[in-house]
Amino acid sequence: MFFLNGLSKGAAAAALLLVGLHQPVSAMGLFCTRPTAPSCPMMGKFDSDWEFSSCKSEMESYQDSIERYFDCLNDEKTATIREYNEAVERFNCYARGGSFC
Repeated sequence: MFFLNGLSKGAAAAALLLVGLHQPVSAMGLFCTRPTAPSCPMMGKFDSDWEFSSCKSEMESYQDSIERYFDCLNDEKTATIREYNEAVERFNCYARGGSFC
């Protein structure tokens, strides 16, 4: 946890806010694009084998997209945790009076 000894509550809050605002864009999950579900399952019964096959193909593609999306979110989560921990370590080092952190 944080070592905030010797800092006023206002200074500590400001420092924590700056740490939160200084996250790179990639840490905010802006590169993971949520896939859109195909519309074919909402259209009702399939009137032909072609409609069924086409929708099945769209659903398989959607499943692949969802799996890639989850992988991306997991990567973003891991990167964000790593960046957060690095920021906490640096903050704590400076809070303890370190000069080169």
